[in-house]
Amino acid sequence: MHYWISFVIGIFLPDQKGKKLESQFDSNVSASLDLVRKVVKQFVGQPRQYQPFIERLQANGDFKDLYVETMRDLQDYLTDAYNAKAFQINGLE
Repeated sequence: MHYWISFVIGIFLPDQKGKKLESQFDSNVSASLDLVRKVVKQFVGQPRQYQPFIERLQANGDFKDLYVETMRDLQDYLTDAYNAKAFQINGLE
């Protein structure tokens, strides 16, 4: 979760990624960061959303492989949730 938040916040740094963000969100960085907070809050507030990730980490097998795969899928899940909310807010559903 922290990695994903750092990843998204990294988008706001003043470089090419920041320019991409400006075009997506009309330079409204504070609203975008607030959206990150809302996505994370919704995720951790609903056990049915995060429980599958916990169960995968508890499964038998090589923990390192399970961890890497689970964190990659978690990042994808949160990014998809973030994008869906951003499109909804911008009327692009």
